[in-house]
Amino acid sequence: MDFTFDSHLIRLAVKIVIAAIGLLLLWMTRRGQRKQLDDLSVQLGGGPVSGEGGPGQSLPLFDDGVERRVRLEPGSWRSNLAPALILEQMVPLGFQVKIERRIPWYKRQAFLWDRLRPLALGDSAFDQAYQVRASDREPAIAFLNHFGRREAVDYFFQKGFNQIWADPEGVRAKKTGYKDEDLNPGQIQEYFNQLRHFVN
Repeated sequence: MDFTFDSHLIRLAVKIVIAAIGLLLLWMTRRGQRKQLDDLSVQLGGGPVSGEGGPGQSLPLFDDGVERRVRLEPGSWRSNLAPALILEQMVPLGFQVKIERRIPWYKRQAFLWDRLRPLALGDSAFDQAYQVRASDREPAIAFLNHFGRREAVDYFFQKGFNQIWADPEGVRAKKTGYKDEDLNPGQIQEYFNQLRHFVN
């Protein structure tokens, strides 16, 4: 009997096994995140968790008529991205702004289609620490020149968040590689208090 194996079939079988393991890990991560959000919903009186089939799951919370969301994204083993916690306050600013920790120019990702342009506020410590890009220069500078808003930015980055941005839907703060203690109800409320300081 001839027991030769086709190398193409072996490679295909290995790819199928790797894909199945990846899907299993994704399912387990999403299931764990769903449980965390369900527990948080009970503790904070939030609405039902949504986003079962999408890229992330979201828990809506309401405070004085303002919708806030806790969103968890599973990350990606392909691109080596850790799961992310995103806090959202659904209050649009009227312009787009993105704030990230300043990194050397050669490590920055440049997107040709990005309509946001870099700007400096004139606060040397803030300008050296953060890269700020905005769609409309004047309103963004006027908004960020409020000292309390810059303090809120410092708070988030000291807590390990890696991005704050505003778009036509609202304001968001993102922490890639969050820990279980970040989902403590008291900690979530403190994060939202700081996000409120940033917006108001």
